[in-house]
Amino acid sequence: MPHVPVFRLHSQLSSRSRTATYEAFKKADKGVLFTTDVVARGIDLAGIDFVVQYDCPKDIFDYVHRVGRTARLGAPGESVLFLMPTEVFNKKIFF
Repeated sequence: MPHVPVFRLHSQLSSRSRTATYEAFKKADKGVLFTTDVVARGIDLAGIDFVVQYDCPKDIFDYVHRVGRTARLGAPGESVLFLMPTEVFNKKIFF
């Protein structure tokens, strides 16, 4: 089985640790990044081809920013959003 590096970014890390992790992930040829909304906005990661969301966003804007980490500048990308049965949306608002 090939080695795939795993990275983590969240607000409980120091700024220095977050920056180091961000830079290491950017330089990696491949990898998995587990993160909170700390990177949903204002960060540009090229080459992200798949986003998995398991904590449903509260509104469409958060969803768009999270899923927007993939398929940047016309590149292909995919996303999946896991929902609990209790997470019901008004389709006119969310989709």
